[in-house]
Amino acid sequence: NFLSLYRILHRGIAMSHQKGFTLIEIIVVLIIVGIMATMAGIGAVAAVQGYLIASENAEITQKAQLAMTRMGREILECVDCDDGKTYPDPFTEFTYENTIADDRFRKLSLESSTLKIGPVDGPQVLADHVSAFSLTRDSNDGRILIVLTLEHQQSGADQTFTMGIYPRNTN
Repeated sequence: NFLSLYRILHRGIAMSHQKGFTLIEIIVVLIIVGIMATMAGIGAVAAVQGYLIASENAEITQKAQLAMTRMGREILECVDCDDGKTYPDPFTEFTYENTIADDRFRKLSLESSTLKIGPVDGPQVLADHVSAFSLTRDSNDGRILIVLTLEHQQSGADQTFTMGIYPRNTN
């Protein structure tokens, strides 16, 4: 009996010294690793979305700056652009004479969501994804106010840019 009791106790002690992991330990580790992977994935997605939004903002701002500079230069040199002209609301087309262009009669037009500028017989695309555009003449000082609103492709939000121009050749 003593020998069999010794064998039973020895076997129990030997089992407690076995190497390895229990099923509960493995499950707990898998749950912790899963939570950490989920948090890392959410962080990576947020970082990529932030980059894409910043990139699109930079692209829209650059497009608007180019368009506003070009329109500003054209209107700056236009002949009698503020001399009693009325600008349609909503804006569709504005024809004017420019003193520095090779083809003096120019056109600024909004077709669908594309803003075009250039010669009357063939204007070129100036900006696309335009959700709103307006020209307003201040009757007191002759300033022409340009308001350009571009639509963000990804978010659908609008961004508005404004510039005032005092034409030189107002007679």
